[in-house]
Amino acid sequence: RVPRPPDARASWRAAPVGSGMKFGKQLAQEAHDAWAAHYVDYKALKQILKQISPDSHIDAPGANSEANVHLDGLFVSSLMLQISKVNRFYCATAHDFGAKLHA
Repeated sequence: RVPRPPDARASWRAAPVGSGMKFGKQLAQEAHDAWAAHYVDYKALKQILKQISPDSHIDAPGANSEANVHLDGLFVSSLMLQISKVNRFYCATAHDFGAKLHA
């Protein structure tokens, strides 16, 4: 019987229960160094979310709700920029690999 190669996706599975490793740390630890600049900036997005006040609602008037509306917009636009960055890198990398395959 031929042994199967290790599952490349295994490193992206959740850390074992009780390992204490949080997602952001696991992502940074397992990042491919050459591609790290093209990953979603999870830490920056998380920092925006932490600033949103859970005590106020967007529908309720007040300083907190106005700040939350601003932060919500900032988060969505930052997320869209991160997704666009990852997509550009993915498309360029796929194109490069395709060109090498057909060369």
